[in-house]
Amino acid sequence: MRTTVLTFLLVAASQVLAMASAASNPVSSPAIDNLKITDWQRGRMTFYGKDGYSIHSGACHFGSIPHPYYVAATSDWWPEYINGAYEHNKCGHCFEIQCDPNGRSYCRGDRYNASIIVQVTDRCPCKHENPSNKRWCCGDQPHFDVSHEAFGELANHVGGWVYLQWREIQCPDGVGRGGALLEDPYNWTPYCTEGEESLGEMAKRRGLTTFLEAVWRAGPEVWDRLGSRARASTVVAPTNEAFANYADSLGLTVQELLEQPTLASIMRHHFFKEEISDREGALDTVSDFPITVRTADDGKRALDGVRVVEELSSCNGDLLVCDKVLWGLCKGAEAKGVAETAFEGGMKLFAQALWKLKAEMEEKEGVKTLGEEAGLWTVLAPTDGAWETFLAERGENMTEFLDSEDFVPVVSNHIIAGETRVGYMQPRCHDLLIPADVLADNVTQCEDLPMICGDPWLSRGYCAKTCGICSEKGGETLVAMGGKKLVMESTNVDAEDQLEIFQNSEELTAPQDDATKVRIEDSLVLVPDIPACNGFLNILDKVIV
Repeated sequence: MRTTVLTFLLVAASQVLAMASAASNPVSSPAIDNLKITDWQRGRMTFYGKDGYSIHSGACHFGSIPHPYYVAATSDWWPEYINGAYEHNKCGHCFEIQCDPNGRSYCRGDRYNASIIVQVTDRCPCKHENPSNKRWCCGDQPHFDVSHEAFGELANHVGGWVYLQWREIQCPDGVGRGGALLEDPYNWTPYCTEGEESLGEMAKRRGLTTFLEAVWRAGPEVWDRLGSRARASTVVAPTNEAFANYADSLGLTVQELLEQPTLASIMRHHFFKEEISDREGALDTVSDFPITVRTADDGKRALDGVRVVEELSSCNGDLLVCDKVLWGLCKGAEAKGVAETAFEGGMKLFAQALWKLKAEMEEKEGVKTLGEEAGLWTVLAPTDGAWETFLAERGENMTEFLDSEDFVPVVSNHIIAGETRVGYMQPRCHDLLIPADVLADNVTQCEDLPMICGDPWLSRGYCAKTCGICSEKGGETLVAMGGKKLVMESTNVDAEDQLEIFQNSEELTAPQDDATKVRIEDSLVLVPDIPACNGFLNILDKVIV
């Protein structure tokens, strides 16, 4: 099945109301009421996949789309589906849907009077290899199989399905498919037919398991291309060994590399925008930055100097197997690494120390640097005032410190391999996934929800959508580049105040009202998680020694 469309989300209201004997309609919106085609009717809703893009090869043949997906597949209940007549299906039609609180207890308590608009991009057929289709899609009532995101706007996922109210409407102007509908969806020739091997299947047979996992985590913009029947692509696929070597050069395990926030940007740089065939030169990738393709003396192609060890052809494109991961970050004139971000933010003394350390690291063979072209880093940057206090206590100026024996150990205390969000300490978790009968008003203590916050990556970063650091006391240990163990703990300092130069940045994470700042060792994190093209910058009020 396939659901590949971006649609317009309308939250009509989010007022919590007591359940009545009859389901209430969403708060009236004249703009939507004027678009109605049918009156409100009853039906049922499931969701099709936690990943959000698991049915992207379906009946409507829409192109791949940006996130999120407020889309639906409709069941065989619809009269238009009689005898499986494709030309009479609901592709592209729009429906306003609302969770029916009288049906099951899994409607979100804060969205009883809310609705969303979904657009049909697929069909939920009764006859299908998935046996669960017989339960939901065989025509006992109107049924919508919607995206994970759309379901979560109205109901709690743990219930699996809910009853709903729906009405068909004209698609508002804001609804967009995001990808192109085939010009002639009834008569088209797919790139791959039954039994032919796609890019994804070829990568699996070749044993490129880390590549496949990385692409999956990178999202539908690239994942869809591996199995697409509607277009052909040229894809660069590093070997498992290449990923292992790349992770090791960054001071990470492969699993840690796969969890990096910038993974999607790295993997997009491995997908050309189109099938390149035998073309050479600077060719565009999905990352919007080109790769220079040339033919080496041995007849094999090289990509930005990285050797292609094997070229494989599939029904929907070519797979170029490489022995190195291509660096896809910090490209373009606007890209700013951690050192430049620190300098522009006023941490000039620390930036000076970083540049000196970078020069020393570049002398060591095989070590990735803090420069603009390699490395993923979490950097803890003391303010200039913190450095001045530190230097005064030592009786030195900055030039003397940079030449001292303590220079590398001290600066290394402020650098952590990989991208780790420091964030704020936010003891309460607000999340759409938590059942209303477990969590009043979608708020709870993070440590009370191991099913949500128990995962190590979530708990040290952001629990589900908005939970911040999932602990009142903190206590997580980070390991600095020099080997020093840094303990993060909560404080009683309110998290609202930020340094003026960053307080208006839209990219910074906004704290909850009751959030507090984080302390690392004896240093207070003044501003956390400032994004750079190769990591995160955090501003401290003291130098870590």
